[in-house]
Amino acid sequence: MIASGKSTVLMELGRLGWLTVRTDELAWNAAYSDEGRELQKKYFGGEVPQKAEHRARFLSDESFREAWEAFIHPRVNAAWRGFMAQNLGANVAVEIPLLFEKKLEGEFEKVVVCSCPLEMALERWQSRGITGGEKEDYLALSKLLMPIDEKRRRADFHINNDSTREVLRTKVYEIHNQRVK
Repeated sequence: MIASGKSTVLMELGRLGWLTVRTDELAWNAAYSDEGRELQKKYFGGEVPQKAEHRARFLSDESFREAWEAFIHPRVNAAWRGFMAQNLGANVAVEIPLLFEKKLEGEFEKVVVCSCPLEMALERWQSRGITGGEKEDYLALSKLLMPIDEKRRRADFHINNDSTREVLRTKVYEIHNQRVK
């Protein structure tokens, strides 16, 4: 679920000694690589767009979305797989927003899904200065995702992030204790 607290859960696992990987970060690194910039220029009249313009095109142009995903996903997947291979035996947490959509759950021992009430997620989404985004963008992006109820059903752990940071920290600690035993 977008803006449900995945990054915060990842940060809390990092505080508990886990090695962590943010695939959104890997995606933006690939997006702004020389090759990524060239692909964007191809679709945006020779310019690298701002994130909001990129998102709008991603949502409205299926051919761009397919080309973008064909470019981004193999690079991101290779990066997190390489990290995991280099850290065999370590507790590694990888934040993958499209885990189920891309059928990657089988590559992990355990899967944690975060959710929260839609109103709370929308508020978080809109409060992000960098991400920005209108409610319509949030809802359009969400339609590209598997329903959260199905993700919860498939997950080993579910964190309902509808309270305070301290409550979330406690929930992450409980998962950590179950996993590390």
